[in-house]
Amino acid sequence: MSVRKAVTLSFLSLFSVGLARNWDYSFIALEQTIDKPDILDINLEMRRLVKRDYAVNGTITFKKEVGSSLQVSCKTYRSPRGNDDYKPMPFILPKLSAKDFINGVYKEILMNDVHRCSNAPYFEDEWNEIIKGTYTFNMCKLNFDNWPESVLPGFYKLVMDTFDDNDERVCSLGVILQIEFIGD
Repeated sequence: MSVRKAVTLSFLSLFSVGLARNWDYSFIALEQTIDKPDILDINLEMRRLVKRDYAVNGTITFKKEVGSSLQVSCKTYRSPRGNDDYKPMPFILPKLSAKDFINGVYKEILMNDVHRCSNAPYFEDEWNEIIKGTYTFNMCKLNFDNWPESVLPGFYKLVMDTFDDNDERVCSLGVILQIEFIGD
């Protein structure tokens, strides 16, 4: 098994496909930090559609050609009360090349949702192209159907960082959700 496949499967273990869940979420915040705007610019916002339904609008612009030099990592954190006492969770994605991220996590978790509402890449087999240009997202709905059946209530923060070939951070994108029990 390739390293990319093993890392992707490990990260995907956070998700359990096809189970009825006993929780719901509220979107709390979208945090964006651009450290190198000459490489990448992100201008995204969340919009509430109905009570617990949200969509993403905005753009991600790669100002320079991005190949294997850009790396992506993801970390998850949880806080029982959401008062900035977030503790790291074991669900991490160590640094992967942009190509490995696109062919793994993006393809498995995001691609089917965002290709309907954006010009983000959609592909069948493997992505081998250079990334450059602006990707526009128009009312892309968040889909949490693949998350686990049981999740502890609290606040969750997912942080995705990108790094250049000098291992310097290019940008950081964080999403904060509140999870609450529903039903029985």
